[in-house]
Amino acid sequence: MSEKRLTDEGWVMGLRRLVVLTLVLALTGAFVDSASASGTTYYAAPGGVSSGPCDQANPCAFSYALSKLACGDTLLAAGTHSTPYVEDVMRTLPIICTPTRPIMVMPLARSAPIIKGLVWLTSPTWLDWNNVDVTWNPTGHNSSQYMMKMNGGGNWTIENSQLSGAKSSAALYITKSSSLDPVPSNWKVQYDCIHDTFESNDANQDQLIYVNIGTATNSGGLITRNLLFNGPNGWGVKLAGPSSGNFDAAGVSVTYNTIYNTGGANILVGWTSKANILDHNLLDRTGGEKGGGGNADANLRGYGLTNNTTVYSNTAGYEAFDGLLEKDYPKVTGSGLVDASDNIYPGGSPTFDTLSCSGFHPGDLVAQSYGRYAP
Repeated sequence: MSEKRLTDEGWVMGLRRLVVLTLVLALTGAFVDSASASGTTYYAAPGGVSSGPCDQANPCAFSYALSKLACGDTLLAAGTHSTPYVEDVMRTLPIICTPTRPIMVMPLARSAPIIKGLVWLTSPTWLDWNNVDVTWNPTGHNSSQYMMKMNGGGNWTIENSQLSGAKSSAALYITKSSSLDPVPSNWKVQYDCIHDTFESNDANQDQLIYVNIGTATNSGGLITRNLLFNGPNGWGVKLAGPSSGNFDAAGVSVTYNTIYNTGGANILVGWTSKANILDHNLLDRTGGEKGGGGNADANLRGYGLTNNTTVYSNTAGYEAFDGLLEKDYPKVTGSGLVDASDNIYPGGSPTFDTLSCSGFHPGDLVAQSYGRYAP
């Protein structure tokens, strides 16, 4: 799917987050941020070169333009879905940015940029990645490579963006490099459309969002107001490591998301993960696990949890083989996901209008109080 789905609501709500930042339309026809006016604005365009000033008259390749950014700078990206950036973007970003001198990555006016390749960003701080899409490039890549990977950092945001078509272990992977690195902190994934992660690895190994950041401290991470759909061989959101105690996840809030059609549970919390909050999510349809003969999960699943500090509340589940919740498997005495009240499994279907980045508006009156579009 290449449909651009930014609605007025998603755009406006995404920008309201930046209290100290006001976007204006400059005379050049580009979106420029007032708080970063003291910094430099760089330009990228498909087919751009990896040299030169990256100014408006001489736009650069995306990765090279990104490498020039310091705190307070802005990258404006041209392009459309029919003219993508065919390149991998793998960069370590400045680690000393502040809320008054953030790094801004966004489209040039009247553009809809998309990167066809991998995007791996290390140590981003006060980065706003806004309305720049990513899709899979099968040439030169394999299923062990995450499509978009956020490694460490803090106070970064991915918003209003579409991540699609991954043939790998995750469309979006949030992690840290080693046990000695700090946990990524105060990050946000919001108003995004993340969809169609294809079956590429062993059973339940191809996630839409995979959070594996460690449990030493609560991350303050937030996954909210997203559309996540079509992950037939994995989870919609996975808060866990590949094995017990292998980083796992703590202090992540997963709220007001619409998650549809996953092979395993729509949301999985596993192993030593703790202190996570699941609230007001609209969860619909879990399919058969790979090789599982249709033995699908519940909408929510705790897997091998060793504590009972992750809570779920105000959650609506539909069309799941095991109902709303499979508390814990394998069984661990005295642990699992904690019901914090007002969760429902009403039966029937949310009756979505269309299954696309501009859709998933539920016709069912009950379902309208949950998920991406809930008041």
